[in-house]
Amino acid sequence: MARKKRGSAMLKGAGAIAILAFLLGMYTGIPGFSSGEGTDGSLGMTPTDESTGPVEEADDLTKSGLVDDCVNVLVDGHDYLLLTSTDGADAYRKTSIDQVLSLARIAKGNATGIRVKVLCKASARASAEARLKTALTNSQLPANSIFWPQGIAD
Repeated sequence: MARKKRGSAMLKGAGAIAILAFLLGMYTGIPGFSSGEGTDGSLGMTPTDESTGPVEEADDLTKSGLVDDCVNVLVDGHDYLLLTSTDGADAYRKTSIDQVLSLARIAKGNATGIRVKVLCKASARASAEARLKTALTNSQLPANSIFWPQGIAD
């Protein structure tokens, strides 16, 4: 009887170690344990060289930062990436919360009234999500104009 309990405990311990290793690899980026996005974690839309910097001017924001009259933000780690469209080519560009808020104020909203859509990668940090959520809530935007889907962006 004692032998059976020891074997069961060892199996539970091995299972716990496997789960721990998986979670550790998933959140630290150790190859072989990720969510299948590849080693760089890209979403297939990689920023081009000219679009890697933050959006600086308000004119630039209104021309390229609003896709379908909606602000599309991707949280990646501690960074915020803005979906921009220049000459029909979509790319994510690093941005700040202030730039997201200024765009959200001028966005008219898409057909369903959504002015801000926020997606999160698996690498998104909870603190970065919380900062953005707080800033959007404090910006006096209507709550139903912000779309924050559950789940992880592919």
